[in-house]
This record gives sequence, structure tokens and C-alpha cells, in this order.
Amino acid sequence: MENELGSFKLIVCKNHSYYNGYAVWHGTEDKILVTVNCDENGSADKGFKRLSELVENSAELEKALLDYTLKSFIDSDKPDEPIEIWGSGDDEDEADTVSPEEFRKRVSMGFICVEHDGESVDIDIDLDGMFTDHAFMIFVDKDGDFSDNGIYG
Repeated sequence: MENELGSFKLIVCKNHSYYNGYAVWHGTEDKILVTVNCDENGSADKGFKRLSELVENSAELEKALLDYTLKSFIDSDKPDEPIEIWGSGDDEDEADTVSPEEFRKRVSMGFICVEHDGESVDIDIDLDGMFTDHAFMIFVDKDGDFSDNGIYG
């Protein structure tokens, strides 16, 4: 599928299907997944419409996502205290820390997954190895609010 965002390949799996491709997100090319419901006409159109809205506001959204990520890892009572990370050094049993400023510099967009309903969006934040190979996922609801989050990997 070709559209204004780029070129996307349809991947058909046993339980779901999705378009896989890259689109320019806030000046860089990032991986995009748009899931589709094979039983519902127009689900790809809904997903790409929502993706277009996100890309159009990517600068503001990326700043909000990275701020939200930082706030999720800092102690709200001690916002200037170092953030404890794990698995980044030679001894994985020994905790290490980074400053909030260093943490903010190291996190970045990973990928965006727009669900087939065109409303739900899952955004992967790359944690740059600060938590071994784990990432931080932010779930965005149909109103654009961050509805949930968590470390996964």
C-alpha cells in the first residue's frame, strides 16, 4: 500500500494482519505498524487516518511522550534524584543510576502501532539499554490521552 506517509507491506499472520513500513516521524524515519481486522472493511483506512493525525502533530506528541516517560521513572517527591536503572553495566545484579537529564537524552521513539479500530495506539519508547533489552510502552486512547504504560521485553 502506498499513501502520503510512505510504502507499507501487508503482513498476513494466523491471528492478525498488519501493514509494516516506515514513515517520517518528527524528522526521522521510524517503524510503523498498522494492524488491520480482516473481517472489517475499512479498518486499514481508519488506522492510516489516525496515523496521519499523529504524524501531523509528531513534534508536540513526541515531546509529550518523552516527558511522560521521564515522569514515569522519577520519584515525584524527589524529581532531581538519579533514576535507578538495571542491567546496564558489567554486573547485572548491581544497580546503577543516571540523572534525569541523562535519562531524557537517552530515551527515544521506538515504533508506533495503530490498532485496527483506528483509535488505540501503542507507542514503544526505546530505553537505550538502561533496562537490559526492555522498552517502555505507552498506550494512547482515542482522545489522545495516555491511558496506561509499562516496561516490557
